[in-house]
Amino acid sequence: MTDDGHQPRLNPLAAHTDQCFLRALDDSGDPLSRAEIAAATGISKPAISDAAVRLERSELIVDAGVRGGRRGGVATLYRINGSRGHSLALGLQPTGVSVRARDLAGHTLFDRAEALPPSATTDDVVALANRLIRASADAARTELISAAVSVAVPVDSSTGDTVRLPNSPFPAGQFNPLRELALAPTGPAIVDNDVNWATIAERHLGSMTACEDFVYVYLGTGIGAGVFASGALVRGSRGLAGEIGYLRTPTGRDLTQTLALLGLGSADAYGIDLEAAVGLLSRTPPSEAGERAIDELATAIVNATILVNPRAVVLGGPLTASARLVDGLARRIPGLALDPPEVIVSTHAPLEGAAFEAHRLARVRFGF
Repeated sequence: MTDDGHQPRLNPLAAHTDQCFLRALDDSGDPLSRAEIAAATGISKPAISDAAVRLERSELIVDAGVRGGRRGGVATLYRINGSRGHSLALGLQPTGVSVRARDLAGHTLFDRAEALPPSATTDDVVALANRLIRASADAARTELISAAVSVAVPVDSSTGDTVRLPNSPFPAGQFNPLRELALAPTGPAIVDNDVNWATIAERHLGSMTACEDFVYVYLGTGIGAGVFASGALVRGSRGLAGEIGYLRTPTGRDLTQTLALLGLGSADAYGIDLEAAVGLLSRTPPSEAGERAIDELATAIVNATILVNPRAVVLGGPLTASARLVDGLARRIPGLALDPPEVIVSTHAPLEGAAFEAHRLARVRFGF
């Protein structure tokens, strides 16, 4: 390791061997011997042995004990050195702030969520987020390698700035997290909106791992969509792609305002009132306003699918707890769509996508 903490430059073959060694350990999740790593990677045992020396010297792997062989031999086992550093995911929502820290081996070191007051200001959000960031650092006690921030407003990916809109369900979240929060990783720090992170979680951790084209629809205090098309997340020129809550209706109102007038919100604030929405959608027999709200949502989602032709629509967010809403959308969307997509319910939250990417970036920093 160099004095500044970076890995010394290796020749390409040695770097590739080290990368394969680390990926074999990462894929296994359990300690492995050099012989097992050689078998898993197809690389010769001498080359793997040389890599073990380099990786131990750079503190990326540690001795995890020994295992006795069938012929009386003893094999040294290795694991990724989790204490080499950690990654951090931070979620900023209208209802609260959540933080998750993972060590380099992928183990969770800190996982906490705390509520914000209903009238929270930007200062309240920043103060709570920084307190949780400090608490995660105290729990991890290693260097912060990478960070990913999820915020429930659009984000300009070229600058990290949140995009200010005339109406927002989370006005207190309209600030630059990279400038205002106490984040100082030795590697990258990135910011994106919560729906994009939920889309990434579904793509890498959920039901869409083999799907190149899908639309993730978040149904919560805000209504938004993550568009995954031709194998890539679509953000748009300033991060506003997928903001279906702002789709205009013939009345001049947007979708969010229309749903609020039907009883899913209030005149006091822009956005969806989750308690009011669940109450309206739970009425027995179903209310006319509730059914009209489902119609409006289904139409907006279908119009989005006509633009990008996804194989699936994934529904996520707190309102998917309403079986009537999910069933109503699952019935309506295929009947209205030009090319009917599969409708699936997600169980993955935005923080999971941010944690996935933060951990991936930490691994990439060390070559695996």
